[in-house]
Amino acid sequence: MFDKKFDAIILNFVLEHIRDPFNFLNIIITNFLTPGGYILIEIPNDFNLLQTVYLDNYNANNKLPYWIHFPDHLNYWNCFTIIDFIKKFNLEVIYKRISFPMELFLLFGDDYIKEPKLGPLIHEKRVNFENSFHDANFSNTLSNIYETLFQFNVGRSIELVVKSKEE
Repeated sequence: MFDKKFDAIILNFVLEHIRDPFNFLNIIITNFLTPGGYILIEIPNDFNLLQTVYLDNYNANNKLPYWIHFPDHLNYWNCFTIIDFIKKFNLEVIYKRISFPMELFLLFGDDYIKEPKLGPLIHEKRVNFENSFHDANFSNTLSNIYETLFQFNVGRSIELVVKSKEE
């Protein structure tokens, strides 16, 4: 397909849609990534801690979790499962962080799942939160917070940068 390999590949919200993510990533690494090349992976963080707490407290009808999107999503990842998956490829994780933990709002009582009209307001609150850090010149601190939250599986989406081994 291509006559060359690439130093960087972006898989932005892809792996959750792939029938066989192991084979898919193996093909990407083997056929398209240069030795020492980078892959940026972003995926939803599903079955995370806050989602679990929300389900335990507010899912009295035992409905399917709101983040299940079959048949669009065939795979569900969280901070722990994606790291275990990446280890199978002998890739080095050089950067990992999480995005803002939107489910905090659910636990605060702003249930945008049951009341979708709250969505734009919730989004605006998240933007205000992050902009406050940027405006106060604490962007690095905010980034450190999101890197730390990764360890606790708290956050809406996962961002990884992985590096293939040099030949």
